[in-house]
Amino acid sequence: MIAGVVTFHIKPGKLDEAVAIWKNKVLPQGPQQQGFRGAMLLVDATQNVIVGYGLWQDQAAADAWASTGPWHPDSPLREQFAALESAPPTRQEFDVAYLKVAGDVA
Repeated sequence: MIAGVVTFHIKPGKLDEAVAIWKNKVLPQGPQQQGFRGAMLLVDATQNVIVGYGLWQDQAAADAWASTGPWHPDSPLREQFAALESAPPTRQEFDVAYLKVAGDVA
């Protein structure tokens, strides 16, 4: 399993809007993508930072989301979100060594 971790720096005053877009428009696209296994969004309101975690079955699924899925760099959804960013996002990928989730918690 692969975890894609993306850090977004959001413009002041736009954090709630960015979270709403991620929850209402980005996240619903995940289950429609082959290999999607889950997602999590972390927010640091004091720094205007959002960290999104996407869990993918394998590297091919993670790459498809980032390059050709509804979240690819030139997509309307990505452009809408980018308008709220104060700096370009950073992305890292990790192999998941261990994961335990008790269920949908939020």
